[in-house]
Amino acid sequence: VSLRAEVRSRERVLAERGTHDVAALTPGVLPRLVVVIDEYRALLEGTPEAASVFADLASRGRALGIHLVLSTQQLGGLNESILANCALRVCFRMKAAHDSRTLLGSDAASSLPHEPGTALVLGTGLDLTQLSFAMTDAPRLASIAQTALDWVEAHPDWASRRPWCEPLPAVLSALPANLLAAHNPRTLTALTFGLSDLPHEQRQECAVWDPAHDGHLHVQGGLGSGRSTTLRELAAAAQVRGFVVVQVGSAEQLWDCVVGHELPLGPSLIVIDDLDALIASFSIEHREAFLAALQIRLRVAPAQQTWFVIGTLDHGSTCAWISQLVRTSLKLEAPTRGSAPGLTRWQGHETRVLHTPATTGATAAKVLTTELTPLLPQSWLPGQSYLVVTHRVRQVIRSLGEQGVPADAVHDVGLPIALELNNPADPRIYVGDTESWQANYNLLGQLRREVTIIFDGCTPSDVRSLRLHRGLLPHVEPGHALTVTPDGDIHRSELLNELGFLGEASRAA
Repeated sequence: VSLRAEVRSRERVLAERGTHDVAALTPGVLPRLVVVIDEYRALLEGTPEAASVFADLASRGRALGIHLVLSTQQLGGLNESILANCALRVCFRMKAAHDSRTLLGSDAASSLPHEPGTALVLGTGLDLTQLSFAMTDAPRLASIAQTALDWVEAHPDWASRRPWCEPLPAVLSALPANLLAAHNPRTLTALTFGLSDLPHEQRQECAVWDPAHDGHLHVQGGLGSGRSTTLRELAAAAQVRGFVVVQVGSAEQLWDCVVGHELPLGPSLIVIDDLDALIASFSIEHREAFLAALQIRLRVAPAQQTWFVIGTLDHGSTCAWISQLVRTSLKLEAPTRGSAPGLTRWQGHETRVLHTPATTGATAAKVLTTELTPLLPQSWLPGQSYLVVTHRVRQVIRSLGEQGVPADAVHDVGLPIALELNNPADPRIYVGDTESWQANYNLLGQLRREVTIIFDGCTPSDVRSLRLHRGLLPHVEPGHALTVTPDGDIHRSELLNELGFLGEASRAA
C-alpha cells in the first residue's frame, strides 16, 4: 500500500514540474528509491497482492526514480512483465537448466563451477559475462559510509524520506512528540485515544473520537483485548478536555445512571464497561425497563451534550442491539501469543490504543455515580415503625439484637404478634418473608401506610404480591436493601450493619 502511495506521490511531483522523468528534475528534488526484496517468491506467498505492485514498479518505476532489486531462489512469481523490465540479470549456479534459459537465454548458469560467489551477468549493454562476487571488507564499508555522511553534510536541507512509517508499537505508552505538536483537534469535544497507521498516505496520525461528530461509541473486545484500557483512556482524555466523567462500576450505578437520575450538565461522558455482564444481574422486568430507558437516553443525550461509551464482549446478543443504537463502534482484536492488547481498526485504519499508567485514567476521573446513589446504613429511629420484607428473617432478627435493638421491639411476623408497645421510645420493627406477610394480610394493611418499608432481596413479583409499592423499584445488588419512607422517598440501604440502632443515643440525649 505504501509503495502504491509512493508512486502516486512521485507522479504528483513530476506533474507539478511538467515532466515525466525524474532525470529531468534538479538533483535532490526527488531522490531515487531503491527497493530491495530478498526471497521475492516467499514474499508473494505471504502477500500475493504485492505481485501487481512490483509489476507496476518494474514497468513504470524507472521514470519515477524507483528501481527494483529482486532476489529469489526459484523463478515462481516472476511474471513476464517483471522479466521484460528487468534489464540487468545476475544468475548464480542454478540446478534447473530451464530456469537458466528463462533468465539468460542459455543453459550456462546450470553448468557454473561449484564455487560460492561465481555468477553470470547479462544486460544493460553487457554480453553474457562470468564474474565472481567477494565480501566487502571493513575499510571499503567505512569508505562508503563516510562518503554518504559527507554528502549529507554538504546538503543540510536534505532529509531522508522513507516510503512507509515504522510499525505501530506493541505498547503505546505515549503519542509521538512530533504528532502531538502538529495535532490540532477540530472541536473542543475531540478525544485523542491512540495512534493510527495510514499507509495509503505514508503517514501516521492521532486516533480521535469526536462524540459531537461521531455520536456515542460502542467498544467491543474480549478478555485481554484492551477494552477496559480503551475506556479508561477515553475517560482520562475527556476529563482533560473539561468533560464531567461518570464511570459506571456496578449494576446499581448502571440502573441509576440510565433510569433513575437526570443526565449531568454537559459536556459529559458516561462510561459503561462490561454492560452485558452488568445487565445479566437484572431481573427480566428490570432488564426490559433498562433497555427501554437506554434507548431514550441515547436519543436525547447528545442534545444535552452527553455521550455514552459502552464496552461489551465481542459476542452475544448484547452487541447486536447495542450496534443498532450506537452508530460508531470500535472492535479490539483478541491478542495472540506474543502480541499486546489494544490493537483495533478505527475509521478503517489499523490503530493502537494508548496505554498510560492507571493513575492518569480511571482513578483520576470524577465518578459521580457514587455521589448520586450513596449506600446508607439502615437506621432504626426511636418511636417509628418499620416493615421488613426479607427471605433471611432469622439473620435479620439476630443482627438487630447484635445492634442493640431490644428484643421486645422486634416482631417476627411468622409468629403470633402482640401489637401493644412496651416502650414507646423503642422502634417497632416487623420482620417477615413474603409468605408470612401474605398470611398476616390484616397486619400488613394496618402498617403499610404509616411505616417505613424495607425490601431485602425481594423480586418485583414479591413486591407486586404484597401490593406495597406501585411501579418497579430500582435494581439492588445482593446484600443491599431498598428503603421506602412514608413520604415515598426511596434509597438503598445496608440492612445488616453495626451502627443502625439510634435508640440508646436518643434516650441518652
